[in-house]
Amino acid sequence: MYQFDKAADRRSTSCTKWDRYKARYDLDNVIPLWVADMDFDCGDFITNALQLRTAHPIFGYTDPSPEVFEAIAAWNQRRYDCQVKPEQICMSTGVVYSIATAVQFFVEKSEKILVQPPVYPPFFNTPAAMGRTVVENPLVRDNTGKWHFDYEGLRVLLQKDSSIHMLILCNPHNPVGRCWARDELSCLLTICAEHDVMVLSDEIHADLVLPGHRHCSVLNLDSMLLKNTVVCASPTKPFNLAGLKVSYIVVPNPEQKKQWEAALKLTGTSSINIYGLVALEAAYTHGDSWLEQCVDYIDKNLDFVGKFVNLHLPKVHYQKPEATYLAWLDFGEARVGANFNHELKFNAGVELNDGGDFGTGGVGFQRLNAACPRKILQKGLERIAQHLSVKNITE
Repeated sequence: MYQFDKAADRRSTSCTKWDRYKARYDLDNVIPLWVADMDFDCGDFITNALQLRTAHPIFGYTDPSPEVFEAIAAWNQRRYDCQVKPEQICMSTGVVYSIATAVQFFVEKSEKILVQPPVYPPFFNTPAAMGRTVVENPLVRDNTGKWHFDYEGLRVLLQKDSSIHMLILCNPHNPVGRCWARDELSCLLTICAEHDVMVLSDEIHADLVLPGHRHCSVLNLDSMLLKNTVVCASPTKPFNLAGLKVSYIVVPNPEQKKQWEAALKLTGTSSINIYGLVALEAAYTHGDSWLEQCVDYIDKNLDFVGKFVNLHLPKVHYQKPEATYLAWLDFGEARVGANFNHELKFNAGVELNDGGDFGTGGVGFQRLNAACPRKILQKGLERIAQHLSVKNITE
């Protein structure tokens, strides 16, 4: 059994999540429940593999070994019954870098990119920074609070505007936590195929699907829908390896695969950190048990969030996600104001992600990262509740 209730202290390790407060804001004791990495120690199968590689004293240019590609293929087959061939795989330093590469090399400046907010900010920030126009097809929310694709809205957009060339899909979805079903994805990709729209599916959260749900990769759909589709994935999110800069792209179309290889080489993003390759192979070869225990702990943490919200934050609405370790909290009824995220950080000593940063549909929400020991999660939630209590009293 692995231990998730205790973890190494990340302070003073140049940690983005924990060390920025003193340097940037002269703040102490802020609980960071924002950036999407985990406060859990990596599995020993990863640290042992890295230590073994460190025993060799040379760290020169390195190519991925055949075992790396085989580990990726075997992982996708074993976990998702997904047929990925080693020859379909391109390596990349990260999913966001892969998105940037796709925008640069596959979308002309006269063409547009479609996103489905509220969604991970780089989906629209990166294309916009590269001079591409971003078009929104927002998710819709039913009367139970569940989010869905807006198929009719998508059809209308694509019928009206033939310059829309790419859709960036979040599967599973960050931040709303949907684990998209096969029929939902099939309908979405069918519409895109009818209008010759390329689909880039970010599946970095695939390994963080919670009990009772199952990830469906777009690669599991009819092959006719995959001629203009690629999948970006990585072990960095589920195994807490973001600092090692390793991910991969699955490109089913052989001709498009050649284009991706050339593009990644030109940008330098196909050159992977030695340790990233070692960690990926170790994670995908030996990580099943650790991951299952980790997801079980996260699942219980997200249940804890629900219980806490019900007891202490009655005006906050929370629907447990189907995937990811991210709680998408609706503070709309609490009437917290536009500066609430700032107030939490500087007055309450807890940092979340402001929902407005996720685009249309995100205003009034805060994203909370529950991938930490429960005592840290509890302390952060208590600070939010205390801040709201004091705020209500003073108002």
